[in-house]
Amino acid sequence: MPTGTNVRIAFSNDAARRAASRKRRMGILKKMEELNFLGQRIEKHQEKIKKLQKEIRKKEMTMFIYRCVHAGRLLPGSDNMTLDDMNNLVSIVEQKMKDISGRFEAMDVKEKTPHQPQIQSPALDECKPHLKAEEV
Repeated sequence: MPTGTNVRIAFSNDAARRAASRKRRMGILKKMEELNFLGQRIEKHQEKIKKLQKEIRKKEMTMFIYRCVHAGRLLPGSDNMTLDDMNNLVSIVEQKMKDISGRFEAMDVKEKTPHQPQIQSPALDECKPHLKAEEV
């Protein structure tokens, strides 16, 4: 039989033809549902990959910043950074500065909180008179 030709199936009655047609439709619908499900899974995983790539990029830039700070200068090889790299670096530095400022503000608020109970432990010299001579 040559390829690409249509095969005709002879049905003895109309009910058999409808049953075969319904079975084909159900099979096609099932395959479409499977494809739709797989497409949704692929899309979800692609979004997850993008998120992880962004996280990795941020961590790489943060590590670069720490290495530069530790060295006290820009490290060799930083001159071949792309514009995108520099923009990422600037945004990360700005975010770190905001975080640090927020921490300082939070510390200021805690220090200025009124009616905060002060717990003072007695000095070591104050405790010595209470000790007996044989304990000292």
